[in-house]
Amino acid sequence: MQVLTSVERLVMESLGNGPKTLKSLMSDTRLELRFLANILHALTLRSYIVLTSEGYAHNPHLPANELALINDENSRRSEALELIEGLTAAKEKKLGIRKAWVGERDRAILGALLKNLEDFMQTLPAAPKDAPLHEYTLVVFGADGYGKTVQRLIGGVA
Repeated sequence: MQVLTSVERLVMESLGNGPKTLKSLMSDTRLELRFLANILHALTLRSYIVLTSEGYAHNPHLPANELALINDENSRRSEALELIEGLTAAKEKKLGIRKAWVGERDRAILGALLKNLEDFMQTLPAAPKDAPLHEYTLVVFGADGYGKTVQRLIGGVA
């Protein structure tokens, strides 16, 4: 099973609100016609979407195991890596990463701040029904040991 790219997932998320015309998809995703047409073609060939009288829609006959693969841990990790790569490519600073010595007291403060941010994100109101996906805000946060992260990158146990 091929993992969805971030752009394919954007189109799939847009269709999650119901069938959409090409014009509506362009408005929601802000993808150019030529690019969107290629994505729609690829998703149609893989049977993830279908063209109905109302427009493009999720394939209601997609087997449950295929749907599970689209949303499994590896697919989500791949999407996260793609999105972080996009953030790092921004001309103005969008992603800050710091290596810092954090003592026990400061680690507790950092943990509380991260918890507050997570709680804040979970209590945000739902987006208005007509809110275009391209206007959503991407928020990345977290902390881990530098050595542990490097060990995972090189295939060590951490």
